[in-house]
Amino acid sequence: MRYHIFISYIVEDQEIACQLAKKLTKYNINVCLRDFKLAESYNLPNDLEQGLETARYGILILSPHVFKRKWAKRELLNIFSDRSKLKNKILPVFSQINPEEVKEFASLLNDQTTANNRKDIFSGEVLKKIGEKTVEDMGYFDFLLLAKTIDCELNTNSYLLKNSPCHSLLTPLPSLLEKYDNFIDELLLHFDGQVQHQDGDPAIFIMQEIRRVMNAELIYYLRKNGNDYTIVYENSTSYLEKNENFETIQHFIKNFIFPNFEPGKSCFMKLDHLNLKGLKKNNCIAIPIVDHTEEALILILSFSEFFLLEDVIGIIFNSLYLVTNSFSKVLPEVTVRSAIYDEIKFVYKYVSNNMYNRRFHDFSEELKHIEMHFEPILHLSNNPDDIFISNWEALARPAGSPYNGLPARLFKAAELWGVQFQTELDLYCLRKSLETYMPQIAKRNERLPLSVNVYPDSMLRTIYKKELEHLKKEKLLSSDGHLILEISEKTLATSINGDGGINHYLNDFRTNMNRLSHQYGVQFAIDDFGVGWASISRLNRLLPTYIKIDRDILLFEQNLGKAVIRYLKGLSNISVIGGMKIIVEGVDELIKISLSELVNELYVRYVQGHLLGKAVSNITSLTKKRKQEIARLINIKPPNPPQCPICGQNIF
Repeated sequence: MRYHIFISYIVEDQEIACQLAKKLTKYNINVCLRDFKLAESYNLPNDLEQGLETARYGILILSPHVFKRKWAKRELLNIFSDRSKLKNKILPVFSQINPEEVKEFASLLNDQTTANNRKDIFSGEVLKKIGEKTVEDMGYFDFLLLAKTIDCELNTNSYLLKNSPCHSLLTPLPSLLEKYDNFIDELLLHFDGQVQHQDGDPAIFIMQEIRRVMNAELIYYLRKNGNDYTIVYENSTSYLEKNENFETIQHFIKNFIFPNFEPGKSCFMKLDHLNLKGLKKNNCIAIPIVDHTEEALILILSFSEFFLLEDVIGIIFNSLYLVTNSFSKVLPEVTVRSAIYDEIKFVYKYVSNNMYNRRFHDFSEELKHIEMHFEPILHLSNNPDDIFISNWEALARPAGSPYNGLPARLFKAAELWGVQFQTELDLYCLRKSLETYMPQIAKRNERLPLSVNVYPDSMLRTIYKKELEHLKKEKLLSSDGHLILEISEKTLATSINGDGGINHYLNDFRTNMNRLSHQYGVQFAIDDFGVGWASISRLNRLLPTYIKIDRDILLFEQNLGKAVIRYLKGLSNISVIGGMKIIVEGVDELIKISLSELVNELYVRYVQGHLLGKAVSNITSLTKKRKQEIARLINIKPPNPPQCPICGQNIF
């Protein structure tokens, strides 16, 4: 038998534990009592983990009897730390401890309701409602309500932590978003199981999960078509007079909800005046989907605990809508959770500690599903004998079809979440690239350089330098300059805003480049030049070996694109900046400057792109036939541009 709740206590607190168990049992909430031992070597977290194997949630009674034990504070810190799996599953109850003593460990419960509506909400009806659920259906909001109910109805000498069960002992003040950690977990509870079975309509499954986690009697998923509404989906807990209710709701939506909707803003309202049939409570929460007030809408009826909700609920369901392609497919829990966390981070610019740590863990696990392929950078000439591969660039690719699109999502997430994510990504790609590349060039007896991308902040971190040292000891990195670090100019390093500003930052960055070059033989390239934060002044300060001109330059108006390339070619010949090699990347069939113009008119010698060679898992050599094909492309003259019939000048 699996219980709703287990209660852990020491023998001196047996009376309060029995009192609490008796009250919960009265309302059909299954309770298991677990007394814990007093030995110095006792491991309380292990005991609580065992309790969670038999019950959905746990209650831990803390009293002066507990705090007399030397191990108490240490064990509690482990239990309620940000990284603990127990944190959001264990409800701490302080018994026979006055409020001032409780404040030494955490803030007291911060009521979000007034005394009057506390009386309405925290009645026996709340416990009865929870007790009527099966163990599997007991969700996060049930437990949160249970926590507030215990605080209200037990004797005045018992206290709960602020916003339990989402508050940590002896940690920074909680985020406003922290209580949604478990809510998101509850929403996604059955997603992995559904993915494995792949049976039924995905929209029906997702709507059922939304209704379950929101404790809703009735849910409509609507789409507006002109002045009418299409019921995409409806679901209820019991048989209701749906059609008649819908006509009433449709009138209300048309005349009251849609005219007052703000894009992306969820709202709730009382519907008592509508006299809806078959519903116990006439409350409604309306959520516009994807910032549209007329495209799609979710209505959830009969949810009364609105004091628990903020507009993040709308963000969660909008993210669910987008990642599941309009509720048309069920994805693994980790994929959906990551999308929800990313959207919350994007909107609010911050998240709870737990969200951050779990997103980083998921991010690190997803990295294992990408592999490194290699795209050639060619030295070009109109003579086939002078066409060859000068070096390779490592590019992230999905490890199989189930992970299509994963690398792009990871890079987007790294730029959203910041330095720790960027460094984790760069460390993985650096090691994976060299582990894949070095054995291949060893077999071919080649020493062509390999380019690996790196974010500016990552390169400045000690952990990145340590990884270079490890790779050198493992003989995956030599000091002969075969590793080129490509520094992206699309993102500005966060440390650039520190003391001293841009000049101080660039001086430090250049010093770091010199140190890495001296210790590990690393060369450097400025990637994506021409977009983002790239500038001539920064180029002059950093003096890289390579400049990679971004593909966007090749999509400019033709004369402008050529002018930019000529300017950079001229810079590479100046003695101060001289010696830099210009690489034009992203050359394909869509660019406005032909391969012939790049080589014959602009004298570009190093080119990279799909037109010349795509990224491959196993490096190869250019065949004689392929060299001849490239030479033909170079020698094809572009058509003459049209001329003005009056002045005779070219028209672009």
